Amino acid sequence: MQDHTVHRYDYFTVSLLPGIGPLRGNALLKHFFSFSDLLRCRQKDLKQIPGINTVMAENIHVALQKERHSGKLRQITERNAALAEKSGLRYLTIADDEYPFQLKNIYDPPLYLFVHGSILPRDAASVAIVGTRNPSDYGRANTERFCRSCVEHGATVVSGLALGIDTVAHRSTLKHVGRTLAVLGSGLRCIYPGINRELAEQIAENGCVLSELPLEAKPDAANFPRRNRIISGLSQGLVVMESATSGGAMISAAIALDQN
Repeated sequence: MQDHTVHRYDYFTVSLLPGIGPLRGNALLKHFFSFSDLLRCRQKDLKQIPGINTVMAENIHVALQKERHSGKLRQITERNAALAEKSGLRYLTIADDEYPFQLKNIYDPPLYLFVHGSILPRDAASVAIVGTRNPSDYGRANTERFCRSCVEHGATVVSGLALGIDTVAHRSTLKHVGRTLAVLGSGLRCIYPGINRELAEQIAENGCVLSELPLEAKPDAANFPRRNRIISGLSQGLVVMESATSGGAMISAAIALDQN
């Protein structure tokens, strides 16, 4: 009998295919059971999957043909698996029990997460705090007060490690001995902004730093809107402490409204 158990790193490998987001990646693995089976598929098989049209099926099939000859995606996968083990990082898939329950229930949950630190059951009681990278003194003070209140009430603070409000939120939570989670728009081996590397290590000791990207992924602009859905998806509520009307924090607020 064929083993239809998805290899844990297949979630990573399928996400490397061009034009494949979490929803289509999950659909591919549910249909073909493993990346090895997917590699052997025909183009007409791909078109049977909901959400994959003719053009997309052709593009995926071409990418799979290249992979059969080069093995490049497998090589990237193996490198990331080795780096994670060497660096003491955790790799969670959407099928794992430890994967955050509330994140699993958003529209397009990440297929996998690399985690530096720990995600605990108590982190389900969490609040996301986001805002401008150039806060006023008033914004900083309000963020500090709010984070202290979160800690006093046992809530985990979630933010994005960016300069400004995010940094104030993380530091204030740690100052009051609370738990905080930082969601990156880069890989865990490419902490951004670099000035917050030490802060990231402190967060990992009292929460975690996490990312849905390959470990060495650069902080490309396109990564951050998708990062924002994870920030809000991990949280029961989201607070914009201070932001311009067109700021990234307002994008996070809009995503949070869609998720709820």
